[in-house]
Amino acid sequence: EIYTLSLHDALPISISPEELDKMLLSGIVHFQYRKKAKKGQLEDSGEIRTAWGTRKSAVITKIPHGGECPPKKVGYSLYFDVEKSDWRVFWSGRLIGVWDKVYTEPEFTKLYAKLKAEEAKGKEEEVIPEE
Repeated sequence: EIYTLSLHDALPISISPEELDKMLLSGIVHFQYRKKAKKGQLEDSGEIRTAWGTRKSAVITKIPHGGECPPKKVGYSLYFDVEKSDWRVFWSGRLIGVWDKVYTEPEFTKLYAKLKAEEAKGKEEEVIPEE
């Protein structure tokens, strides 16, 4: 079972890989999936990846090296990673959850800058000053 993850109330709502594909075509989506396990490890031990992705061409064409969309494979979710500026694919069965909002490019740019600033501030607070 796959859930949407709310940034506000964390109430899970079921979503299918097909619904994720529709969301990716309409804007920038925040979601999680489990990466493939490393050789010799249990299937469930793959790293969890949190991604910001899209398949909306108006966003992708503005990013250097956005390039053309590679062919979609049956059973896999394909997206353009807006953080890494590269195409990515994962097996749809590894989708963990999707946050419940599809962002426009300006909304994402503003939110992402805020998240990065908070992350940097958090790292500064972790540093213990020398006495």
